[in-house]
Amino acid sequence: MAKLQKALQDIIITPLNSTLYKNSFPTRILSRDEKSWVVSMPEHQRRFIPLPVGTIVDIEFVEDAGTSFRSEVIGRSFSGGRTLTLTAPTSISRAGRKSKAAPSRVIAFSSGKGGVGKSTILINVSLALQSLGKKCCIIDADLGTADIDTLLNVEAPFNLYHLVEGEKDIEQIIVEGPQGLLLVPGGSGLEKLANLREWQFSRLISEFNKLEDMADYILIDLSIQMRELYN
Repeated sequence: MAKLQKALQDIIITPLNSTLYKNSFPTRILSRDEKSWVVSMPEHQRRFIPLPVGTIVDIEFVEDAGTSFRSEVIGRSFSGGRTLTLTAPTSISRAGRKSKAAPSRVIAFSSGKGGVGKSTILINVSLALQSLGKKCCIIDADLGTADIDTLLNVEAPFNLYHLVEGEKDIEQIIVEGPQGLLLVPGGSGLEKLANLREWQFSRLISEFNKLEDMADYILIDLSIQMRELYN
């Protein structure tokens, strides 16, 4: 640990649980205290890499080979210079939790028009995977007709709207359906998902990262509008 106290500013960050960012990125420590370190937001091909809050990363020191530790992104800032806040080596973090042998597989279901049976197919695929011993979680992100809870005949008092607004955490809105199938319910007000503010987007990604520990497969029911956003 004594090595970590040296003035080694240049580091390399490698995300471990991100499906979007899989490379290693050089950056620089700007400040640090006992609980957290602030680093410059990494860049790749002249584009910033805004690692979401909750991303687990390996940190390596450029000037001291062999000195490394595991950390977690606990904050992002886009004002006054783009930065990431990481847990310090000696702080307690979720980064030390036991991870699965393989990351969750994400499958998106979409269609060119409504009423063609997209949600029914998604549910049947989910239940088939459950019957094979795979833990599945459905995210109902259909902005127009979010009705997976109705199709599964489960009550969902809270939904994605409450998550985006910061009123509930994802553990508080998830409901359990047939065969232990997990559901992140959609609901009214989902139009906000098409135009999120920065803090809402960061929160949404951070909360969705938690699903990695809950499910082997994450199946997303997309609306036509959401499909266009991904194209």
